[in-house]
Amino acid sequence: MERNARSDVVAAILKAGYTPRALRGKLPADAATRNAWISPASLELEDADGLFAGLPPTCIVAAGAEQTVDAMRTGRDSLVHDLGQGKVRYLEYEDAYHDFLTTNWEPERTQAVKDLVQWYTEIFDASGA
Repeated sequence: MERNARSDVVAAILKAGYTPRALRGKLPADAATRNAWISPASLELEDADGLFAGLPPTCIVAAGAEQTVDAMRTGRDSLVHDLGQGKVRYLEYEDAYHDFLTTNWEPERTQAVKDLVQWYTEIFDASGA
């Protein structure tokens, strides 16, 4: 994950390697990239077909300037493959960074909130809830 590494706030965290070590615990080192429970969007999964089958409608909020954007796009593609386009909403904001929804990064934050409200409304209207 090199894209946006120079500008994303999570670059230092990813570079330190703590996250994969913490997630895999006592599992082998390759579990961080080959275990679907740890890295469901990894390109190194041996059998990802059907991994997401049966999940409810899913929305992914991504930031175009974040270091993990490529993995998020891969995850999106896998979800669409298993669930179909109609059950997956992918929202990407070009000039936003990782976790922009938790800050005052405008106008992307407000637009994302509006887009999420629209998605929730569509989901609940379709379900009759």
